[in-house]
Amino acid sequence: MDTDIQDAVTQGVETWRQTKAKGYPAVDTAGGTSFATYLPAGLYDKLKRDCKSRGISYNQGIAQSIRLWLDEHPSPRPKPQRATGARRFIFGNQKGGVGKTSVSAGVAQALAESGHRTLLIDFDPQGHLTKQLGHPLIDIDSPSLAKHVLAEVKDGQLADLLVPIKGGDFEDHLWLLPACKDAFLLDAKLATSRAVRIKETALEKALEPLEHDFDFIVVDCPPSLGYTMDTAIYYCRTREGEEEGASGIVIPVLSEDSSADAYDMLDEQIGDLVEDMDISIAQLGFVVNMYDSRKGYVATSSLEEWQKLGEPPVLAIVPELKDQREAVRLKQPLLAYAPYCEQAEAMRTIARRISG
Repeated sequence: MDTDIQDAVTQGVETWRQTKAKGYPAVDTAGGTSFATYLPAGLYDKLKRDCKSRGISYNQGIAQSIRLWLDEHPSPRPKPQRATGARRFIFGNQKGGVGKTSVSAGVAQALAESGHRTLLIDFDPQGHLTKQLGHPLIDIDSPSLAKHVLAEVKDGQLADLLVPIKGGDFEDHLWLLPACKDAFLLDAKLATSRAVRIKETALEKALEPLEHDFDFIVVDCPPSLGYTMDTAIYYCRTREGEEEGASGIVIPVLSEDSSADAYDMLDEQIGDLVEDMDISIAQLGFVVNMYDSRKGYVATSSLEEWQKLGEPPVLAIVPELKDQREAVRLKQPLLAYAPYCEQAEAMRTIARRISG
């Protein structure tokens, strides 16, 4: 059957909305496999409102819509498993303060909201992502991602460190791997570790046991150009058998010259790694974050410069609004605190563009 997933789900949703008078039986989603798509403009909000009026969750509404369509269009063949494991998106820029944390978190929530099993990794030693989601950093003496990267953990699995992120329509589909207080030492230890033979592959080896448990792995990277960032860039490379652009790096930036200077350094680092390791790294695009046209010529002209680049493209422009700041203050995920705000919709746009 050659029907596009989005077209199929759109048809199912429209049919489901017409069943309002007679209702539709609940679908048991317990233990279900991940399924995701994005709806045309306007239909998403209509479905949300219908779900609310019927007293059911958005996920249940989608499940019922999909069941309606599948009942009439049974598939004659099973969906093949992905040979390369989870798709991997890293969010990086060596300039701090550009919103890597808020964008990576929001995009992960959007991916999980549509049914994907998503792992969000706080790979920044500052641990802002972990704190903003209301979780403590892993204690310096405890097993952590950094210790797994350095092959220093003798007992226990990395999966033991994952914590579920609750709230919104992404609940039961989103997990966090928290930061650890020892992550500041990772660069120096990678430089001297004898246990890690090829430094660039260290993160990939640590995360490999988790990959087939998730559809997407999203990494909030440190604001640096050191070994730690090298491991993240290598991790999002295009693997053998993987379609170009299935994984890659997303670059959050601001509408100002310093962001452009920082990107030049990151682009050079990516280029060096591509040449040295003979690999392909997909730069999936820029996210112009915290944009406010009222800041005048500097902001508007800088935005035009980002848009003129063409490749990589501008994936979305995230406005400077209070919703994200309030969510951080309350230690709540943005898509749970303000699911219909402009910033939340921008996160869904980014998720759609990099995963579609």
